[in-house]
Amino acid sequence: MSHDDTDLDRTLDRALEEIRLEEPDPRRLEAAAGRVLDRLRREGAAGGEAPIDGCDGFRSLLTDLDAGRLSEERRLLVEDHLRECPRCRRARRAGRGTPLPPHPRVRSRSGWRRPGLRIAAAAAVVAIAALAAIRLGPRLGAGGGTAGRVTAVEGRLFEVAGARLVPLEAGAALPAGRPIRTAKGSGALVTLGDGSRVELRERSELAVEPGWTGPTLRLGRGAVLVAAAPRHRGHLTVRTPDCKVGVTGTLFSVSHGTKGSRVSVVQGEVRVRRAAGTAVLHGGDQLSTSEAVLPVPLAEEVAWSRFLDERLAALRDLASLRRELAAVPLPPARRGSALAELLPEDTVAYAGLPNLSGTLRESYAVLRKELRSAGTLGGWWSEAIGPERERKLDELVGRLAAFGETLGDEIGIALAARAGGGVGGPLILAEVRDADALRERLAAEIEALGASAGADVPIRLLDSPGEAGARKGALDVVVSDGLLVASPEPDLLRGVLAARKSGERPFRDRPLWRRLQSFYAEGAEWIVAVDAGRIIRSGAELDEGARRALALLGIDRIEHAVASRRHEGGATFDRVLVTFDAPRHGVVSWLAPPAPIGSLRFVSPEAHLVVAAALEDPERMLDDLTAWGGGEPGPGALARTLLAASGIDVAREIAGPLGGEFTFALDGPLLPAPAWIAAVEVYDPETLIRALEALADKLGRMVEIGDRRLVEFERAEPVLGRPAFVLRIAAPRLDLDLALTDGYLLVAPTRGGLERAIRQEESGISLADDPDFLARLPRDRYADVSALVYHDLGRALASLAGSTARRSGRPLTGEERAALDDLARAAGPVLAVAYGFEDRIEIAITGRSLFGAGLADVLPDLTGAGLVRWREGGDGR
Repeated sequence: MSHDDTDLDRTLDRALEEIRLEEPDPRRLEAAAGRVLDRLRREGAAGGEAPIDGCDGFRSLLTDLDAGRLSEERRLLVEDHLRECPRCRRARRAGRGTPLPPHPRVRSRSGWRRPGLRIAAAAAVVAIAALAAIRLGPRLGAGGGTAGRVTAVEGRLFEVAGARLVPLEAGAALPAGRPIRTAKGSGALVTLGDGSRVELRERSELAVEPGWTGPTLRLGRGAVLVAAAPRHRGHLTVRTPDCKVGVTGTLFSVSHGTKGSRVSVVQGEVRVRRAAGTAVLHGGDQLSTSEAVLPVPLAEEVAWSRFLDERLAALRDLASLRRELAAVPLPPARRGSALAELLPEDTVAYAGLPNLSGTLRESYAVLRKELRSAGTLGGWWSEAIGPERERKLDELVGRLAAFGETLGDEIGIALAARAGGGVGGPLILAEVRDADALRERLAAEIEALGASAGADVPIRLLDSPGEAGARKGALDVVVSDGLLVASPEPDLLRGVLAARKSGERPFRDRPLWRRLQSFYAEGAEWIVAVDAGRIIRSGAELDEGARRALALLGIDRIEHAVASRRHEGGATFDRVLVTFDAPRHGVVSWLAPPAPIGSLRFVSPEAHLVVAAALEDPERMLDDLTAWGGGEPGPGALARTLLAASGIDVAREIAGPLGGEFTFALDGPLLPAPAWIAAVEVYDPETLIRALEALADKLGRMVEIGDRRLVEFERAEPVLGRPAFVLRIAAPRLDLDLALTDGYLLVAPTRGGLERAIRQEESGISLADDPDFLARLPRDRYADVSALVYHDLGRALASLAGSTARRSGRPLTGEERAALDDLARAAGPVLAVAYGFEDRIEIAITGRSLFGAGLADVLPDLTGAGLVRWREGGDGR
């Protein structure tokens, strides 16, 4: 693409964005729309058709519309009016024998929804699109350039070039706009320019056309499985002769044959447009364009894909890597800190980090060994890193490890309050094991940085603290008296070295020091302590909006925040403490003191994710929510408007009957749609149900979306003898089932979910009674908790992979099942509990780190989309 073409793309992007964001003058738009509408009516009258006078005029034409007797111009006018007028739509349905809805709807008075404005706006959009098409058409259409590359081929793949079939191999450029075709018994995988991956089934023909809004895939025949990459602009489109599918960041399949097309969604959301209209599909949904093409199980529709075998191979290799990394020992937890004692008196933040040089070197060696022996992970590593970056990474790890070996067990980073206000620093300090080696390495690194930058770098290695501050803004580094100290502020640097020599420890008298000491006493590998209240008070003067936000959140009276982590017996233990210098208020006061959470009885021990809490006062929580933002537009203003318009005393009739305890859980299969359950404690169910019915009726009368009320709340058939209800929400489209039982309101996406939860509670075997769950609760003096979050990601991943295998029709082998079990054990459950007290909140987190220990803690999740692929040139098996 030429420089001029690139500039043109950018110019058009900016112009279209400005057009999209520009607010039109309503009066001028109204006038233009009126002129267009008058002209259409005059042209109709000139052709012998009488002008249309209001709703009565439109209703008189409904019979002719249904019979197909209207002219094209008049048909467009009537159909546009029907889209805007619910009363005329009801009249049309009534004429067909459809009962009229019992309540009138209030129409939006926005001028933007008037028919004339829509016509004028549509004309403007068409003009812009035409202009862009004329200018960009030659570069966005078929032919010329590349649309990506061929990632893998099994069998034979051809480019259809007129009368010739040109063979394509793995690594070949994907021709833009020209069809490619797989032969019988063959398959192929292509990667598009935006990162999307498309797998072709045998005897499939596909053409890819790049576009400035996103690529278009024209499927002439056969089937494709598409993993669409997330996009910040535009979308990926798949077209068949009888439908158009628009997506972004989705996994789905499209097949097209003699009788029609079928679209199946594995994950995400797609929008399908065909002759019968537009439909939105979600994970597990399927749509056919012809009645002759019947639905089939999703597993059967995608069983031909080679992705499954590759995913299982990746999981097997990953489980082995995690086992090896988990065996790498971490530095022992520290029971004190010689560095923290040296901090300036005005220190407001300190982070004590372990020296991981030994762990880094050993973990990286394990990683490289496993990658060389693991085909799938090794292929991913080679593609993602490459030889040159791999060499640089080897060199970087070696330098970091060697540098760390000259230092002590802890590396400290601190910030201090300035006398005139604000926060200064940073201050970096560490004990030194080999001063000469450290100076030599520091000098070499500074010189290398300068050579790379082509200029002096703002880092100076000094022989004595007296030289500090000679160059403003530079990071001065001093190695003296067994200590490394670095800071751009000479006073901080000199103060630490002076304290080292004199033996004075002014920071010991500060409350933040005492907080640090209590955490070190329990053992800590990582620790962070912040005097948050002092930072807020020493900062710039806050405006009224910021002060109000802090007060509503309740953090205007925050004092200290301290967090630490340690490993023990292969498990990770995290502790967090947040203190306040006055009783909690605002959002942070919502958390009740430790109390029993009975709603956990509705959750099974196999749940993948659980969130539960005991809340202080639902009515006060509602007051805090509606107060958010004051008089400014925002969530609070919207909530106040909706509540006022409903005419319901929401605080008394909905929040009042609630007990304040709730639980939400992902509990059940994750495919094709996650099964979940929510339980809310209710003290006065009769008042709550009456209020929900009244609120839904009021909102339903106020707002209509399409032919559906915004909210509908109806009584349903009892669930296992319990009163049941159905809540329907039009936007986003959501249907929920509810039931009352034992003082709780249960909510689930299906009646089956309600039945499972009720039977779970009746059986007496639940998460609250599970020995494994109870064993993971932290050991402390509290019998209950205020809130908890529990997840078992490893088991969820294993369950998901197993479900995918079952849905594909191919059972797991014994080796694959063992790999999945290893994955579940390696990740393990994580449990976080919180305790709310008058002037503090304590949080304890227990569980196994997702990747074990050492370097594994900072590795990316290798189970991502980068591993769900074929090996280059391989057969995908």
